[in-house]
Amino acid sequence: MKDVVQAVHEFIENNISFDTLINILRKNAILYNKNKNKFNLRIHSYFGRFGAKCLNDIINVVRDYVEFIHITTKQNIEIQNIGLEDIPNVVSQLDYFGVFNKKLSVSDFISISYLSGINPEGVFDITDFSVRLSLVLSNLFVSKDFHPKFRIGISDCHNDLGLASVSDIGLIAKIENGKKGFQVLVGGALGELPKRAETFIDFSEYDECFKYVVAIMLYVKKFGKVRIKDIIARECFSKYEIENIKNGVDISHLESGDNFVEFSSESVDLGIDYPIRCDGVVFKNQKQSDMFYIETVCDGGDFDLNFVKLLCFISSKFGDGKIIINNRQNFVVPNITITNSYEVKNIFRIFNVKVFDRNTSNIVACTGNFSCNLAIVDSKDISRRIRECVGDTGVNVNFSACPNSSGHHHLGDIGVFTISRSRGKNKILGVIVFGGYGLFNKLPIGRAFAKVPIPIVPMVVKGIIDCYKSSSFLVFQDFVKDNWRELKIKIFDILLDYGYKGSFFYDGLPIRTGSKLDIIFLDLFDIEFIVYKVLKKFSGRDGFYLKMLDRCVRGFIDKVKSYID
Repeated sequence: MKDVVQAVHEFIENNISFDTLINILRKNAILYNKNKNKFNLRIHSYFGRFGAKCLNDIINVVRDYVEFIHITTKQNIEIQNIGLEDIPNVVSQLDYFGVFNKKLSVSDFISISYLSGINPEGVFDITDFSVRLSLVLSNLFVSKDFHPKFRIGISDCHNDLGLASVSDIGLIAKIENGKKGFQVLVGGALGELPKRAETFIDFSEYDECFKYVVAIMLYVKKFGKVRIKDIIARECFSKYEIENIKNGVDISHLESGDNFVEFSSESVDLGIDYPIRCDGVVFKNQKQSDMFYIETVCDGGDFDLNFVKLLCFISSKFGDGKIIINNRQNFVVPNITITNSYEVKNIFRIFNVKVFDRNTSNIVACTGNFSCNLAIVDSKDISRRIRECVGDTGVNVNFSACPNSSGHHHLGDIGVFTISRSRGKNKILGVIVFGGYGLFNKLPIGRAFAKVPIPIVPMVVKGIIDCYKSSSFLVFQDFVKDNWRELKIKIFDILLDYGYKGSFFYDGLPIRTGSKLDIIFLDLFDIEFIVYKVLKKFSGRDGFYLKMLDRCVRGFIDKVKSYID
């Protein structure tokens, strides 16, 4: 905290350069936003967990400077657009309450299932394992030895709420022959080049799993700051060598240090002003038969401060004083008894917060060019328009304002990320991908399906949703697998109505795109679109041009794709 305050004062007095100031602030998770000439301050959570009292203190500090807080897909809090002159006051007050950023450590690489301990489908509670693993790794490694995006995901069931299947090291809870353990995965990643993790060991017993994680990290460390997927791609990943390292690992003396964050049982005063802005909440069944947990519904992760204070009050009075941030940018308030749930619902209704009686759609979106230097478009406006199209169908949409995966677009039922070109009418395009959570989902993550001009992205999403609603499928991913041709035709028709004429990348160098593989697939999409356009012009019979499209284009494109794969 002292180095931040001192750096700001020295810059104001012209004793240090602006670049030096930026570097000091970045090390303390305060990032410069050149779009607004202000700063974004990130507050790291403990495995997505906050105490209600702690979160309430944060809101009391920042309410004089911002109107909302932003929840990231990495389960952290971001306070956006703080003026340079306000930084000393904000960090001093946060430090007083003990919630200013701790230095980044290896434990921050770990993400766990946000429903651990209360998940009805959870195999067992993974919280204790995660705490012990965090202590072991913090005593062995430092974060600067690994790639900044290195991740360890731990999930308590096959639904993979801890994102194990897209982490460098993934652990998924299993029980075999009455023994607790984990399936160990390696090589997953999100970002511009996403990849599903591969199975390293199908089952490792509970205590042995610590050694496997340490052995893998010791092995990866010798390659430098490299992702495991890149080591696998070079065919350098040796399971035999890792087994040898594991046999020499002794962790018995490493499980020491600070324990998991203790949540204060101190009550929180309501103390809020009208109005409260929120899309709503859902009550869901916990693993414990007489308990509910509350999950918020808020598109884009921007939370009204008064609503967060209301959640803190409810958690401290009716729950266990704990609030969880999930990786879909929402808050979870666990351990609400059936008896208390009636009173809690009445409180929500008093403050005009809608209580949904079943799961509803969730729109995940990065912060966009409101406060991000890399974003191409305003994700907040687009996510609001997408919400109007999706309704309460239960289909989740993830939006990223650039090819990076801040919005986890690969993990939405429908994902959209934004690309841009240097010239041409359609300079900014949205790329449609299909993905989803869970090990049972076999859709290839990150595979570009279509590209459309950014203004009609909500219209395209609505077209996909309308096709799904008119089908007999209950699961959206099953619908996509069996109807991808019909979906592509639907998108083609929307593009024709919009007057789209194609947007090949070879005629204008891309400024920001996804991977080279995405560019190839997206140009193939334009080839398909042009053939479709010509065939439709000369034939009024749907069956004819669909058959011609298959015959003329599909064989060629499949060959190209198989060659690329």
